[in-house]
Amino acid sequence: MKKLFYYMLVITVIAAISLVSVEVYAGWELYDNFNSGAIDPTRWAIDDSSATITPIFGAVRFEHQPGFPEDSSWLRFNQSPETIKAVLVTAMVQSCTGDVRGRIAGYIGKLGDKYLWNEIGARGGEERIATYVSVVDDPRLLYWGHFGDPVDLIGDIFTMGTTFFNPQNVIYYVGDLGMHTIEIFETLSPTDDHFKGIGTRSTNGDGPCVVYFDNVYVLR
Repeated sequence: MKKLFYYMLVITVIAAISLVSVEVYAGWELYDNFNSGAIDPTRWAIDDSSATITPIFGAVRFEHQPGFPEDSSWLRFNQSPETIKAVLVTAMVQSCTGDVRGRIAGYIGKLGDKYLWNEIGARGGEERIATYVSVVDDPRLLYWGHFGDPVDLIGDIFTMGTTFFNPQNVIYYVGDLGMHTIEIFETLSPTDDHFKGIGTRSTNGDGPCVVYFDNVYVLR
């Protein structure tokens, strides 16, 4: 498996360069490739309330457990998350049932006094990679879309990423499935909560689901 993740590094770098114009944002950096065999607490804050999180084979493995509706597990960015403009990862869904997704997500802005949540998530059990911007603690979705429907994710290695620097214009990227650029027309303001992370979540309490992440790149 490590060889496969290493092979995808080249594709990851190409995707990172393609995601946002490097003439404007030249600050892509490798945040973590988990080659140390441990989760670095200076880089990540760990929330393993619904998943077992294990560094293995030079990647990090989330095994999301059934019976945890509306619950998430995370590796949250610790190092200056307020400066992170975009996140790109290599991922693989080993197995998955129900609505569990492996995701990149975080706050992207505010609508009035309410926070906006941005997410790209690989839903192996539903055979899609879903993207959305929602209003926290509010039923409104400002955007919802997806890559592939259906797309067979189980056992495939792919890259996915999203931007956080502009709540009015958000970019989503998935390997050879391409790039979606969306525009939100409501008047939005910057976020003052800079939570961003990679992890798993189930809305209905489904599972189990095993997702690997590797080669986490950030744009600063």
